[in-house]
Amino acid sequence: MQDRAREGKPQGGVRRFGYTKDGMTIVEDEAEIVREVFDRYLKGEGAAPIAKDLHIRGILTAGGKAWTSGTVRAPLDSRHVAGIRMHQGEEIGLGSWPALIDAGAARVSVGGVPGGAQ
Repeated sequence: MQDRAREGKPQGGVRRFGYTKDGMTIVEDEAEIVREVFDRYLKGEGAAPIAKDLHIRGILTAGGKAWTSGTVRAPLDSRHVAGIRMHQGEEIGLGSWPALIDAGAARVSVGGVPGGAQ
């Protein structure tokens, strides 16, 4: 795992919403949803209302399930969508995969929206 991190390769495992299973290729219709979620969250909307809206619209997670507050927060709490490689809680550098959002938006969402959504 350390070699993959050093090389900027994505962590394996469960497919992330917005990417194919290899974590390297963007699924554009999902990427648009990720960008929408970040935009709404950074404007102060909470994870629960966003999840409810995605459910009403029939949009499922990468695992084929309904969105919850937790599954909405997962990309908000992850630097992967910004193309940043993390390893054991440390930012290693840029990943070798394309970013879905701006790194600044990812850093703000991970830190929380001041006075905003939880």
